[in-house]
Amino acid sequence: MKRGVQSAGKTHIYDTNAARMKHFTTTWTGMYRHDSVEAAVDGADVVLLAVKPQHMGVVLDSMSALPSSAMVISIAAGCQISLFEQKLPTPSIVRSMPNTPAMIGQGMTVWTSVGCSEEQIDAAKQLLACCGDEVYVQEEHYLDMATAIVGSGPAYVYMFIESMIDTGVHMGFPRETAERLVLKTVEGSTAYLKQSDKHVVALRNDITSPGGTTAAAIYTADEGAFRTTIANSIWAAYRRSLELGGKDSNVGPGRSQR
Repeated sequence: MKRGVQSAGKTHIYDTNAARMKHFTTTWTGMYRHDSVEAAVDGADVVLLAVKPQHMGVVLDSMSALPSSAMVISIAAGCQISLFEQKLPTPSIVRSMPNTPAMIGQGMTVWTSVGCSEEQIDAAKQLLACCGDEVYVQEEHYLDMATAIVGSGPAYVYMFIESMIDTGVHMGFPRETAERLVLKTVEGSTAYLKQSDKHVVALRNDITSPGGTTAAAIYTADEGAFRTTIANSIWAAYRRSLELGGKDSNVGPGRSQR
């Protein structure tokens, strides 16, 4: 956003995907397209970098026109704050990790900052809150953990939902019926958990009758290391986030602690 302007109508954008830029400029009025990163950030107050980690270095090298008073908000797994401090003229950096439900305002974003004024932190909070819930953490190392839980989390949920739907179809339900049953079950269970004052284990116990169908299902899930598989998957995502940032990934279960 250009300096001193609060409205979205003064948002300047650049993307290597021309079709995506066209979408932005045709969906919202007053959007300004640019042919380079440098042109887009020239005179900016706030810059939002939604860039793949492997491309971040090249993008930062193209931001010499960035004012030293600007705040930069990064959305990129594994990209450490130190990278931005080394390459940018501004000390005001926000590192964030949202997830894809942000596309419909139902996202979860974890973020931290360095070198930002109270006014900039408030601006970052308001911007990130537009996408759903946001949680500020004091220490950067939580961002790699958040990447494994928040950033990658929807993929785990989708795999679980996909498995339930496919099993329903295997049992004999039409696919559209199986999908409706599963989606509402997941949605309702999450809503009930959020509104309940009970621990998640207590809610699970409430529907686990002795010798019943749920008890049989849980026994089989535990026999197949269901919970351990989920935990190991999250640890794997956490390690990969550390590796993307050039950090030691020798952490977690089954790893020697140096």
